[in-house]
Amino acid sequence: MYWQLGQTLPNSKYVIQKRLGGSGFSVTYLASSKDGRPVVIKTLNALHYDNESKFEQQQVKLVNEALSLAKCKHPQVVEIYEVVREGELWGMVMEYIDGKDLANHLENRRFFSEAEALPIIRQVGEALSYVHSQGFLHRDVKPANIVLRRDPRQAVLIDFGLAREYIDNRTLTQTNRVTYGFAPIEQYQRKAQRGAFTDVYALAATLYNLLTNQVPFPANFREQNVALIPPQQHNPQISDRINQGILMGMELSPENRPQSVEEFLRLLFPQAPVIQVPTFAFEVVTVNRQGKMINCRPQQAEYLADNLGNGIILEMVSIPGGSFVMGSPETEEGRPTKEELKKYEWWGDESPQHQVTVPPFYMGKYPITQDQWLAVASLPPVKEKLNPNPSYFKGGNRPVGRISWLDGVEFCARLTRETGRDYRLPSEAEWEYACRAGTTTPFHFGETITPDLANYCCDDTYAASYKGVWREQTTDVGIFPPNAFGLYDMHGNVWEWCADIFHKNYRGAPSDSSAWVSGGNDSLRLLRGGSWLVHPRLCRGAFRYCFGPGLSDVNIGLRVVCVFAR
Repeated sequence: MYWQLGQTLPNSKYVIQKRLGGSGFSVTYLASSKDGRPVVIKTLNALHYDNESKFEQQQVKLVNEALSLAKCKHPQVVEIYEVVREGELWGMVMEYIDGKDLANHLENRRFFSEAEALPIIRQVGEALSYVHSQGFLHRDVKPANIVLRRDPRQAVLIDFGLAREYIDNRTLTQTNRVTYGFAPIEQYQRKAQRGAFTDVYALAATLYNLLTNQVPFPANFREQNVALIPPQQHNPQISDRINQGILMGMELSPENRPQSVEEFLRLLFPQAPVIQVPTFAFEVVTVNRQGKMINCRPQQAEYLADNLGNGIILEMVSIPGGSFVMGSPETEEGRPTKEELKKYEWWGDESPQHQVTVPPFYMGKYPITQDQWLAVASLPPVKEKLNPNPSYFKGGNRPVGRISWLDGVEFCARLTRETGRDYRLPSEAEWEYACRAGTTTPFHFGETITPDLANYCCDDTYAASYKGVWREQTTDVGIFPPNAFGLYDMHGNVWEWCADIFHKNYRGAPSDSSAWVSGGNDSLRLLRGGSWLVHPRLCRGAFRYCFGPGLSDVNIGLRVVCVFAR
C-alpha cells in the first residue's frame, strides 16, 4: 500500500514527488504543496504488520499522536502541520528540513570533535526535554534522526517513534539495523517501563557514535555480559568528563541512568546546568509624545541562565515567535531623509516595510557586561585573540565597549564551546523584533524617549519630550525600564552588533528572520539600538547603522542570542 509519484492527494494540496524511504515501520515521501513549498509526508508501512486489524489500530495511534505532536512548537523539533488521507492510508505532513542527517555527515569524516558534537547534543537534549514536558517520548533518537539545517546551522529532531509499542529483537535485527546500537534494554522488552531515561540512553549512544564513529554494542548483547567499550578507547581525545558522562547515560539498567535529560546534560555541562524555566517580574512603561507616563503594567517573562564561573551569570530571556512589520513608515519622525541617506553612507534606509516571521529564540536580558566579557575572554581562543578589558568606561556591570564585530563572533564561539549552546549574534530582523516587543511606535516605550527611560545624548529631544543632563558615558545595565519581552537597554547605552552584511535598503530582504549575508556590502556589518553618544532619533527601534567588522569604538558593544529549550 504505497502512494505513487506524481499523485495528488484528494482533499489536500500536496503532490507526491519522491519516495524517501520505507523499509521499516514507516514510509516517507517528499511532496510539494500548491504554493511550491516542500514537505515530508510519513505513512505507516502496511507490509510491516501481521494483519489488517493491527495495521488499522496503529494508524489510529499515528493520527492521534500526530495531532498531539502538532501542538509541540520548538525550533529543534520537526514541525508537524496536519494529517491527510488517501484511500485507506493516513499520512502525517511535516516540515521539510533542508540539510543532512548526522549519520550522513559521519560517512564523510572520521568522527566529530567534542567542540563540534557537544553543541549538537545540547540542542537535541533540550529539544527532548521540551518534548518530555509535553508528555511524549521520542523513542528513536539516533544520528539518522537528527538533521543539521544548512541555515541556520541547528540540529533538528525528526522521525518520532510514532505508533511503536515496542522494539523487539527480530525487528531490530531484520528491519532497523541503524537503531540497533542506540536502543536501550527496555525497548527489547515488551512490558518494560519506559520513560525519559529511555531517550537518555539513546542520546548518550548518539554522542558515543559522533565522537568515535563506532556504533555501541547493542543492549541485548551487553545483557549477555558483553562489555561496552568506553568511547575513550576508540578516541583518546575524548575528555574524562565526557567519557564518564556517556557511560553513565548508557548504563544498562534504567534505574542506574540519569532519570531525565536535564540530569544527563548536567554531567556533560556542569558549569551550565539545565534547570526548569524560571520567570522574572517587571513593569512595562508607556509614555505619550510629551514623555509623560500613560501606562505602567506588570509583566513577567521566562529566562534561562548560564553560569560563566566565579558567580558571573548570563541571563537569556525567552522571546516568543511571531510576525511583525520590519522597518519604519515614511511618516515616522526622525526617519532618515533621502538627502541624509546620500550624505551619510553608513546610515541604512528603513524601507520598504515588510512582514517578517520570527521563530522563538532566547536573547540576552542585557548587553554583554564587562564582567561577562572578561569571563569568556579568559577562555582559550577559537580563532581570534580577545582583549579581556577593552572598555573605556570601566565597571563590571556596565556594558562592554570597544568591541568589533569580529570580537563579537569570537566571543560567541568561545561561549558556545564552553556551554554547549549555540550562541551567536542576532540577525537584524531578530534584533528589531525583540526591541519592538509587539509595539509599532518609534520606541518600545511609545511615541518618544526621555532621559528617565534610556541613556542617550539628551541635550536633544524627540517628539515633544524634554531635555536632560547628558551622562556622557555608559551606565550599568538594567537601571532603566525594560520592554514587554523583559529586555533592558534596547535603546541607547551601547550600539549592538548584528550578524548581517550591510544592505542599503530592505529590497530583497529575507522574510524568515534569518541573517542577510548575501549581496550587500561585505565590508560593513549592522549595528542597532543607538548609544549614550547619539541623539534620540538614532536610538529608534528601526534605525540602521553600519561599521567595518574589524573596527571598534567606545560606544559599541554586543548582545547575544541562542536557541534552546527548557
